[in-house]
Amino acid sequence: MAAARAWANGINARVARGEKPFEDDEGATDGIVLAQPTRPVMTCQEAWTAYLRESGEFGGNAEKTLIDKRQTWDRLFAHTIGESLLTDVTFLELADIVDPLKTKGRRTAFNNAVRYVKKFFHGGGRIGSSHWAVGFTGSTAQDRKAEHA
Repeated sequence: MAAARAWANGINARVARGEKPFEDDEGATDGIVLAQPTRPVMTCQEAWTAYLRESGEFGGNAEKTLIDKRQTWDRLFAHTIGESLLTDVTFLELADIVDPLKTKGRRTAFNNAVRYVKKFFHGGGRIGSSHWAVGFTGSTAQDRKAEHA
């Protein structure tokens, strides 16, 4: 176990220096097979489209609910995070989107936006997988935003 830790510490030190420990100058990996993503990384817009399709086909959402979700996405999220990779969106970006709703007294819109963030970015592991989304709540958005600053 100690030998494995020493080996890992060496790799971590090289990574901290900006090196790629498994590649030589020509990019060869010395026979080590580097892990590849198991599925493609989507933009938020692509993932939202898949989420809506799943909500309609398998989630039993009524057409009016799907229209509301589309309108909320278009109004609040599409222009801000739509082209971002799903894995690159941060808590602060989402807090910046939903907090003004609360400040303006648009409580229902704020609560809906928070609910969509939690469902979309955590989603029970289906589409999004950001662990912090579980704690994304209306009452603590400003506090959590300050924590992440």
